[in-house]
Amino acid sequence: MKVGVYTGTFNPIHIGHLIVIIFAIENYNLDLLYVVPNKYPVHKKRKHMIDPETRLKMIELSIQSLIYKNRIKVSDFEIKNPLDSYTFYTIEHFRNIHPSDQIFYIVGLDSLLFYHWHNFELIYKLVDKFVVINTLEVEGNLLDFLQNKLKELYSLNKEHNSELLNMIEYNYEGIEEKFLLLNIPIIKISSSLIWERLESGKAIDYMVNEKVKLILYKMVALKQEETL
Repeated sequence: MKVGVYTGTFNPIHIGHLIVIIFAIENYNLDLLYVVPNKYPVHKKRKHMIDPETRLKMIELSIQSLIYKNRIKVSDFEIKNPLDSYTFYTIEHFRNIHPSDQIFYIVGLDSLLFYHWHNFELIYKLVDKFVVINTLEVEGNLLDFLQNKLKELYSLNKEHNSELLNMIEYNYEGIEEKFLLLNIPIIKISSSLIWERLESGKAIDYMVNEKVKLILYKMVALKQEETL
């Protein structure tokens, strides 16, 4: 069985996330895809942070409208995990659930480049395929791009993914087959854009699920009432 794992803040989940889910299921014929919201992200500080339970509910509402909903499960593992939301713990958890299945870990290209990963080499061994979302419109060989970009970043800040850079440079076993580039329609919608529009009273129609939109409008209205 092919099992996908897609982690993130989803603050809130929007059309860009849903497109990733659809394309990943179709392109790699995934039998099951776990969507796993972080409790509170280790790497990011957010001005507008929705509580974990509400983000989980928003994901569940959004998934209900998808044609592949029967292949998708929303997991509260990271929300309930008392430890920090490090990817290693999550991948280890799903590997234990699916010891004989193929694990496809869906990850943003910016995450591979900019994060200082906790136990990246162990994650590498637990994951069968890294499905890398092509958010930077990479053309050509993904590993060449990663190597060049990581060298550039590492020269400025050694906190970036040096483990991956070392693996590429030393031709780590099986690395060429390990990374898949997921090409999706480039829709420049982000959670921060949605919050900017909400704060300025602009519409977010079609950017999020309709039921999620109503929850967000209610949250903003309550916040405005509190400031009066």
